[in-house]
Amino acid sequence: MRLTILHGVSLAILLGLGGCGGDGPRDPVPAPGPSETPTTMPPVEEDPQPTTDLLSGNFSSPIEGLSFVSGSTEGITDANGGFMYEGGSTVTFSLGGIEFGEVTGQELITLVDLVGAGIRDVRVQNINRLLLALDTDNDNSNGIQISEAVQAIADNFPQPDFTIETFSGEVSTILSDVATADNRTPVLPGFGESDEALSLSLACLASGVYSGEFTGDDAGTFLLLIQHERFEPSTFFGDGVGEAVTSGLVFSTVENLVLTANPGEGVDFTPQRDVIAGGVSSGAEFTGSFNVTYTQVDGAWNNFLTSENGTFTGERRAGNPAARYRLSGLANSNAMPNTPDGSALVALDIMDDNSVTGLAVTLRGNQTSLSGMLSNGIISVTGGNFSFNLTFDSDGMDSSNDADLGPVSGAVGTFTNGSDSGRFVGTSCRPI
Repeated sequence: MRLTILHGVSLAILLGLGGCGGDGPRDPVPAPGPSETPTTMPPVEEDPQPTTDLLSGNFSSPIEGLSFVSGSTEGITDANGGFMYEGGSTVTFSLGGIEFGEVTGQELITLVDLVGAGIRDVRVQNINRLLLALDTDNDNSNGIQISEAVQAIADNFPQPDFTIETFSGEVSTILSDVATADNRTPVLPGFGESDEALSLSLACLASGVYSGEFTGDDAGTFLLLIQHERFEPSTFFGDGVGEAVTSGLVFSTVENLVLTANPGEGVDFTPQRDVIAGGVSSGAEFTGSFNVTYTQVDGAWNNFLTSENGTFTGERRAGNPAARYRLSGLANSNAMPNTPDGSALVALDIMDDNSVTGLAVTLRGNQTSLSGMLSNGIISVTGGNFSFNLTFDSDGMDSSNDADLGPVSGAVGTFTNGSDSGRFVGTSCRPI
């Protein structure tokens, strides 16, 4: 749909009347002779009609039933959290008397973007808490659905103050009305439950395989692995699980050297979408940011030991937004030292029909398309010379994988690549 704004054009047409002075009759105007050409008015050129582009966007995790307004465009978010916005304009989201926030329209919006603050900001958490309580089926794993019955009474809702920590009193009347409309007992989750749900959702949004190049005082290729969770007891305290974990491999084509980036909780959930891949064995640190759809990463690298620096850019490999599960990990030939051609990151998308597609990307940058199926808990995919046979643990409850995955969901198995063979360990999450 395109909204067109019309500007009125005023045309003044002046008619010349020939005649003599005085009150006598006017001489008739003679018709043009055979050799004469009638005088014609040149066509009037109207000003171009400016237009406003109408674009579509989505919440990163589906929120159905919110009102949105962008310029003269308005509507209700759909089952996928979809909305429309006018290019260059802001979009405001509300539910009756509750305004949640305003943000410049973009393809993908998170609650962090909506508030303009980090994930631990009290406003972000209180908005998320209220939305979780409004979810009609009390199951945020399939997104948030606000019922039509609640939408119908929402004009009566008072505007809560999202900045206060004692938030339950702010929404007690709202939740009472929701209970009547939905015939259920809505529960406002605590900060801990809200933070965990939102953190894992955003971590899954960023998770996957990114590959690209770096330039500057050194140059080469890199592989960046981002996992929503990773079991690494030697690195992460407590239960040994880190969240939004970055790790990777770096290949210096100048020095013909492969370096590793140790795992760390490197993704920052702020409107800037920052990422740090530190701990490279040479002393270098890669810092950058994602684009709004988490499909590209750009930034700078610095080696504080050698004073070398430069820039890098990379793109996501695989990562279908419609995937039921997103799986990614490292495939290394027989657990040997990493090499440009023998080490690869693998990204697999498991769809609702259990079909599996993805890519294997070597450190040198070569890509191989993979496809196959998930059947009876086993993922079988092939492509090029690669063949993978993996045991899939969708919820982290399979104790046979605890040595590699701990309580984290993922897959463990073997692969062959021509005459080479090796082992694969990867983690998975479910985008919502």
